[in-house]
Amino acid sequence: MKLLIHEIAHFTKIRVRTLHYYDEIGLFKASEISLSGYQYYIEKDIHRVKKILYCKELGFPLARIKGLLDSSISEKEMLVQQKYL
Repeated sequence: MKLLIHEIAHFTKIRVRTLHYYDEIGLFKASEISLSGYQYYIEKDIHRVKKILYCKELGFPLARIKGLLDSSISEKEMLVQQKYL
């Protein structure tokens, strides 16, 4: 299933502009870009946005969130690291 950015925004309740910003800083990228420039997202992308939101709720800054998600750290380990912020 391929989704457009406005559909991701709907499912995650995040503004499209915010998702574009996450793309600009390298936190959230489209899984596929068509020849016409449309960006398509898949289910794993929704999970990534949910992890971003979870990390934000824990108080992590966006730069740190990118590092956490890129390292595939578990949610339990995120909680431990948040304790030492």
